[in-house]
Amino acid sequence: MNQGTSDCRPFFTSDRLEYFHVNISKDSISRLQAGYLGDFALTGRGLSLAFILFSDSSMTISDSVKLSNIEALGYSRYQVNQTSFNSIGKLFCEGFVPEDKRVTACLPKFRDILIFRNGSKATGFAKICFDCDQIIIAGTDKNTFGFGTADEFEVMEAILMNVANKKEE
Repeated sequence: MNQGTSDCRPFFTSDRLEYFHVNISKDSISRLQAGYLGDFALTGRGLSLAFILFSDSSMTISDSVKLSNIEALGYSRYQVNQTSFNSIGKLFCEGFVPEDKRVTACLPKFRDILIFRNGSKATGFAKICFDCDQIIIAGTDKNTFGFGTADEFEVMEAILMNVANKKEE
């Protein structure tokens, strides 16, 4: 796990963190997923939400523009306090490469998104599926291969659940 390693090189230059989460029913996810996979045509809000939830293609920091209207799609925004930001920052760093990276056979549903900011500029983001322990990280030239141990997902999920439950501002 990256947390606590002394040679941690942060993935992003950032001074704050925004957390987004969407509560969506399994039925709604199934309908969106069927449309996203081509069973029927999705348009407008449904297409935008499906792209964010299911797209696991490589993304770049310029794709953060697509996340600019994420609240209109049902995601809730939380400002992460400094203590939680520091704890999560210890996870998002280069410096640890596991002997074997865990692979899951789960179709990810990216209900959780982190946007790392330096001032008002987005410097990186991560789309996270805690059901599958999968993550897409964009905006860094660091090696992100070592990210994603079960411990890291467990720690990150606990921190973010706490942020959402406290509705940090």
